[in-house]
Parts: sequence; structure tokens; C-alpha cells
Amino acid sequence: MLISGVKQKRSDSNPFKLHVSRFGNGDQAILAFHGFGQEGSVYREFEKIVDGTFQIHAFDLPFHGKSSMNLVETGVNKELLKDFFEAYFKLNGISSFILVGYSIGAKFTLNLVNFFPDKVNRLILIAPDGLRINFWYRLATGTSISRRIFRFFMEHPGLFVKFTDLLAFLKLIHPSVGRFAKSQMSDKQNRQLIYDSWVNYRTLNIDIHQLGKVIDLYQIPVEIFLGEKDRVISTDAVKPLIREFHHIKVHVLPVGHSRLIEDTAAYYKREGF
Repeated sequence: MLISGVKQKRSDSNPFKLHVSRFGNGDQAILAFHGFGQEGSVYREFEKIVDGTFQIHAFDLPFHGKSSMNLVETGVNKELLKDFFEAYFKLNGISSFILVGYSIGAKFTLNLVNFFPDKVNRLILIAPDGLRINFWYRLATGTSISRRIFRFFMEHPGLFVKFTDLLAFLKLIHPSVGRFAKSQMSDKQNRQLIYDSWVNYRTLNIDIHQLGKVIDLYQIPVEIFLGEKDRVISTDAVKPLIREFHHIKVHVLPVGHSRLIEDTAAYYKREGF
């Protein structure tokens, strides 16, 4: 079932809405956030393993799918994001939930843990982005000057490709990461999505040490799924989380980044949710 998102009460200066797809007919809520370039419908893979017990609320991230956000490089406003979900919970009678976040969508799940720790029954992170701030991400989005340079590269993909080749040649990035980055440059719309997402999601960065304290205080169970062949989110990227959290299970699946939602669903179908 597809429904429109809720506009928060204090959105006059920075209104946005999130579109949500609902799967399953259970009375327990799962809030799910997809990765870059996807839509909430990717979580239909989970419908077969939760139907009857849970209902999945799979949100389109800002700038993705049918969601929208009125931003001019200002970044996601955390207060308004919190207001949005407070209104959504009230409208839908949600008092507690499980959180699922894949790749860049994990930034949203981690912030929801900070906002509503007493409502989170379980946290499932799939190749999560945002646990450790990547050097290149910080370099591209950290200052107004670097964001202008980043925009220049997005508007001149040929130069970006040459720059990526140089980084790979100097062994500053893994060649497969370079190939993945270059594969995203061929389409102008995709380059704009990269820019909008990277620049505006930068305000969702979290203090992993503080988050670890919150998760331990509320004893929130955490599961992390990683891909053995994943060159986008490596095991090194989640080491800070593993060190900080005590209630944690880590699963390494024999796949790459793009297969992880599908294979995580297969894992739960096999082992039980």
C-alpha cells in the first residue's frame, strides 16, 4: 500500500514529506530505510518473512522516489525530521518499532535511535553508512568551498573520472570502489542525486560514542549484516560500532553491496526473524 508522508507541524521554513510503502498486515511496526538510488519498495523482499506479525513502513529517502525536500544545501534539519516521525507515529498509532537501515539509509535509522530510544525494540543495519565518516565524504561536503568543488566535479564527470583513476593508481582507493564511483557518473540525473544526497545528509552524522551509550542504556539489540565481497561498506567501516555496542551480532554474507537486502531477507527466511 502506498501512502503520502506526513508534513510536520513546524515546516513552514523548510517543508518536506517522505513517501512510504507499506507491506504486511501485522500490528508490530518495522521502519525501513533504503540505500542510494533506491526506493522503499526494495523492502518488499521482507514481506514474506513478516506478514501476519509485522507491518513494514518503508520510506523513500529525501530526493528519492516520491519523497521531496525543499533544501538548498542546508542539510536535513534534525528537529524537523524528529517532528515528522512524532506526527507519523501519532497518526498511525505506533508506540514501538524495529528499525532497518541499508547503506546510506542507516543514517536515518541511527538518528531515530537517538530521537526515540525508548521506542526502539531492535536495530538492524545492513552495510551501514555513517558509522565512520569517510575521509572523501568529509572532504567533499565539509565546507562551502569543498561543496562548490564537489558540484564542479558533478557537472564535469570527465574530470571526475580522471581524478578517480588517479586515486586508484596511487592506491588511495580500491580499484573496485573507483569503478563503482565511475559507474554512477554517466547519467546527469544520477549525478544530481549524488550531490543532493551527500550534501544534505551531512547533517545526519552522529556521535558513535554517544549513540553506543544510548543503545547500552536502553539495551537495544543490534544486528549488522555485511557483504564479504562488499567494497562500498567494508568491515573496517563498522569497527567503531562493534567497539561501542555491547548488544550486537554481526553476520557476514557471501555477497557484494547490491545484493545485501535480498540476502538479508533470505537469511531471516532461513533462520527466522
